[in-house]
Amino acid sequence: MCKEKSACSEIPIRVTITDECPGSCGNYGAPFHFDLNGTAFGALAKPDQDDLLCGDGILNIGYKRVACNYPQTVTFKMDQGSNPSYFSCVIEFENGEGDLGLVELQSGTGSDNKWLAMQHSWGANWKIELPPQIKPPFSIRLTTLESNKTLVANNVNPLDWAPGKSYHSLVNF
Repeated sequence: MCKEKSACSEIPIRVTITDECPGSCGNYGAPFHFDLNGTAFGALAKPDQDDLLCGDGILNIGYKRVACNYPQTVTFKMDQGSNPSYFSCVIEFENGEGDLGLVELQSGTGSDNKWLAMQHSWGANWKIELPPQIKPPFSIRLTTLESNKTLVANNVNPLDWAPGKSYHSLVNF
């Protein structure tokens, strides 16, 4: 919510944050810096005054972290660059605290079906270089950062998974 400018509506809005910039955040002098898109930025304004607010570019806002509560299950949106040896996806719609501390992938075929840790790439994107023996279907295990809650989306990526497609699990926190 913004209050400092005359164009501010002083009505709170809810946005989903997918990445953060702790610390100096580009020397803006604040402990956090949120890059809001034009729609979210404009929603902070009084009716028909969004251009006045957006023209400033930088606003001091008040914010409060709230738990996510999506009506659907966790979804895995495959990166366009994914292929049989490189797996990258955006993890969407997880309820609760929202911060993932660990994401792991498991092959549904073969005798070597250990959980393999994925790397946090950016935002809600996680990736892994796949060894040749790791084949779909894939299960994905999510562990939250703060509470260490664990959730498994079994066989969420089918044998014929493809880049650019989204795969919906049957689970959520």
